[in-house]
Amino acid sequence: MIRCPFCGKETNSALRNCAHCGGPLQTAGSLAPSKPASHAHTCPNCAGPVQPGDIICLACGTNLLTGQKVVMEKKAPQKVKSGGGARGFWVTLGVLLLVALLGGGGYLAMTLLQNPVESAKRLAAQGNIPEALNKLQAYVQNKPADRDARVLQGKIFWQAQQYAKASDAMAAAYKLDAKNVETGFMAVIAAGRLTGDEGLKKQAAILREILVNNPGNEHAVRLLALTLGALGDSGAQETLYQEVRESAALSDVSLQTTFGVWRASDRGLSEAEETLRKARAAAPENGDTAAALGFVLNLQGQSEAAEEALAKAIELNTSVAGMAKMQLGLLYLQTGKYEKALAVFNGAKAELKDDPRLPFYTALALELTGLGTEALVEYERISTGTSQFAGPAALQMAALYLKQNIPDKALVSVRRAAELGVSSARLFTVQGQVQAQQGAQAEAEQAYRRAVQADANYPGAHLELGLIMVSRNVVADGVRELERYLELTAANPAGAPRRNEIELLVNQLKQTQEAS
Repeated sequence: MIRCPFCGKETNSALRNCAHCGGPLQTAGSLAPSKPASHAHTCPNCAGPVQPGDIICLACGTNLLTGQKVVMEKKAPQKVKSGGGARGFWVTLGVLLLVALLGGGGYLAMTLLQNPVESAKRLAAQGNIPEALNKLQAYVQNKPADRDARVLQGKIFWQAQQYAKASDAMAAAYKLDAKNVETGFMAVIAAGRLTGDEGLKKQAAILREILVNNPGNEHAVRLLALTLGALGDSGAQETLYQEVRESAALSDVSLQTTFGVWRASDRGLSEAEETLRKARAAAPENGDTAAALGFVLNLQGQSEAAEEALAKAIELNTSVAGMAKMQLGLLYLQTGKYEKALAVFNGAKAELKDDPRLPFYTALALELTGLGTEALVEYERISTGTSQFAGPAALQMAALYLKQNIPDKALVSVRRAAELGVSSARLFTVQGQVQAQQGAQAEAEQAYRRAVQADANYPGAHLELGLIMVSRNVVADGVRELERYLELTAANPAGAPRRNEIELLVNQLKQTQEAS
């Protein structure tokens, strides 16, 4: 293989001409290229000028290396086939139609952009709330009867957290179509975001308008009654109650339940019980009615009936299950059913996870069921927290440590309770018991006297003061305090486990005094 001196590519040395460009490779056995002819700068065929190194003459197409002419045919222009004109016509027509359609779309886009409502939607979507509201405000001033514009205005005001204006816009939209109560309720919801009586009064006005246009609307009646209750307008509530009764709209069970609760809140307990019993008879599977009846029965002191109603409400999955469970647990505590109370309180944790009362009541149930160690853990956690039960929990710890005969820890807990703001007859009584257990009888008596001063009707203070005075042989004064204890516990002897013992002691002391 050798390299062609003309094109520089490798080719077989046995060939006379380059396989790539056709240039001569050898003459008389020599590998060197022959000297270029004198006419190397002119084409040998047409004598036209060529450049050194050119292989093809651009003028006539002759291969300058071989002398052969390369034929370059020119194709004659093709005639348009039959039908080509028609095709061109349709192509042209299609282009014209496309332009027309694009022009129409542009016109439509311009129309949409010029529509203030659509423009406001676009601006609000882009986050330009002020400009959107400005466009709508200008538009509704010129066309106040455009309900859709009013609704959009209300929604954008809501987005801007201008709830008063949102409520006004929705209320204006509702007036344009009184049958569309959803818009009216949207106005009520927006007004509910306002603080103080302003929002409540606005809600009441809108709800009254809804009831004027839609008499007997149960949802509006319930909301209006709740609003009037929040305003403390019991007179208006009573008027509404009578209007609903006269219009026979009180057939709805949830409405009956609501009115029953109102009557109870107004201390009309007997009438509330009657209304709720009728509602429960009409819908025995309604858990909310059963719960409301249980609350009212408890307020009336009907503990057993209240327990039954609340237990049924929980079974029926009332919407106020947490409150029903807490109330039922307290009833169980009052009647000595401590294990049931603990089970109910534990079951209420899911519904009342943020209610500070539940942990305290649970700890109390633990203590009363004999689980003192577990109760102390709960009391400790509560007492180190920030709820209003921190002080009472510390006081419960002190009383429990006292029962366990650990006076030092009991005294620490008493002091913590006092630091947390507890200043009650029970605190001073527990403090005196701790001091008495430590042998400080004078300080203990002083603490009992402070307890009596704090609350003359606290039985425990009179009991402890009477006992310590009897121990000091001040029998007459001691008996007087013990008799006061018996007098205060007469109404609830079950809550005074030492009552029989003290009654026997008082009789013996009196007999001794008479004998002496």
